[in-house]
Amino acid sequence: MNTQAGMQDSLETYFERSVEIEITNESRDVTLHSPRSYCFSGHSLLPPSPRIPPGSKESCLFTKGRYSFRGSVGLLVYNSDAFTLAIMFSNPFDYNLYCVEFGLEICPDKEHLGDMEEVYARMYNYMPANSCTTFKKAKLGQCQEALVVTAGNIRVMATMSNA
Repeated sequence: MNTQAGMQDSLETYFERSVEIEITNESRDVTLHSPRSYCFSGHSLLPPSPRIPPGSKESCLFTKGRYSFRGSVGLLVYNSDAFTLAIMFSNPFDYNLYCVEFGLEICPDKEHLGDMEEVYARMYNYMPANSCTTFKKAKLGQCQEALVVTAGNIRVMATMSNA
């Protein structure tokens, strides 16, 4: 048996339906900190960085469970002194039944500090938080859509691909 081919197959199986989130902090004075995550299905393989200071870039990786018939679906929340940022992601196991989706929300009054499962369910079902007017969600289709949310002088842009 070809060991290299076997390892390649194993890696592809393990990383299938993964979601990598890369955050670049282009602000001058906002540090993202104290990340929390919730996985409806799958798990965090590479955990989020505890801090993302101005001028830096960090990434984390969520993936489905090995041999699982569910995808990588969940929520990542970062805090700052002025707001919370929530990123909802869904890379399902079965593309015939579900779409690849992602969502962004910025809340000024720490709306995302509650129960993470409730925040995820609200965002997944297209329901913005009461205090947040900066919620956007997209399904990945033929063309890649960029989501942009703005709150005051904070602007967050996100894209997702199924590459």
